[in-house]
Amino acid sequence: MPPTQSLARHARDRRSKNRFWQKVKRHGVRAGRALLLNALTLYCAALDKETSRRARWTIYLALGYFIWPIDLLPDFLPGLGYTDDMGVLAWAMTQVALHIKPEHRNKAKQWIERWRRNRRDQGAGDD
Repeated sequence: MPPTQSLARHARDRRSKNRFWQKVKRHGVRAGRALLLNALTLYCAALDKETSRRARWTIYLALGYFIWPIDLLPDFLPGLGYTDDMGVLAWAMTQVALHIKPEHRNKAKQWIERWRRNRRDQGAGDD
């Protein structure tokens, strides 16, 4: 692969990673723990080199939908806003279930607990 394509891919990957973490931080409380746990578990599985290419593509598609600003159901709709995101993430979890390891889920739980602790320490509470 030519160096310019490699640099472009790196920049695109970095932007996607940043958007993922921004959405988690911005919408984490409203989205709910179950949605975050699925998103972060899939994220950990995607980072695992042992996860197959096909499974990683499925995960990237689901996480891409999660971070994409335009949804079938806008995230700001009370009670409904995250149901489409949860459905897409749940679908991805079923498709790649054989690639999800206990350590992926444990890492996701650790991230959530650290994030909640940081919010509490900053006085944000847990809505």
